[in-house]
Amino acid sequence: MNVYLDSEACELYCEDCACEKGIAERCELYCGESDCPEHCESCDRPLGNELTNDGIDYVLDHIRDELRSGQAARNAVHGCYDKGYYAGSRHCEIVRDWAEQLGGYSLDDRDERLVDRYLNITEVKHAKG
Repeated sequence: MNVYLDSEACELYCEDCACEKGIAERCELYCGESDCPEHCESCDRPLGNELTNDGIDYVLDHIRDELRSGQAARNAVHGCYDKGYYAGSRHCEIVRDWAEQLGGYSLDDRDERLVDRYLNITEVKHAKG
């Protein structure tokens, strides 16, 4: 998926939202790395941007926090995602998307086991659109 940077507002958009808002023409394609997973400013869809080493650590830290927090916390639905891509999603589904993104990176054995464990204990309960 193409990611668009609206440099005037310093915001990132997925291709669908950039076209829908009519801003794709004035935006530039974004292929930069970041220190955390990025989401579309409009619909919250994960953009799958490349992560720096700090970004990888960010995701691993969230996975560790999720595992420590227990199943009830992982299954909590947060109101901050009441619209858009993650509407009605459990918090673990957001972190799960980030964890799946780490599949394209070289992780040490310990971190790979951590990610695999997290993916095994979480499952998506609804289809995202």
